[in-house]
Amino acid sequence: MRGRIGRGAHESFCILISDAKTPDSIERLQVLAGTNDGFKIAEADLQLRGPGELLGQQQSGLPPLRFGELAEDLNLIKQARELVKLQLDAAAKSVNLKS
Repeated sequence: MRGRIGRGAHESFCILISDAKTPDSIERLQVLAGTNDGFKIAEADLQLRGPGELLGQQQSGLPPLRFGELAEDLNLIKQARELVKLQLDAAAKSVNLKS
């Protein structure tokens, strides 16, 4: 919500009103009422709505991945990224040695 509410020096308030009674809408409101930590709100939103497409236009829902959960497997994703970086660095070094 930062940047959307309270842009000035004065104290600001946000009033959320919903007539939706679905479990998802109630959970969203509970998250917003329970914290003002934007990271926690974003994590809850990711869990509730899904990450959407990584390279597409869909902003919610689950991507067509066969294995893994984007939010839950963050450490695995970081490890994979580091391994790819090491492989790319090694390949670049190999090319430089040959030239």
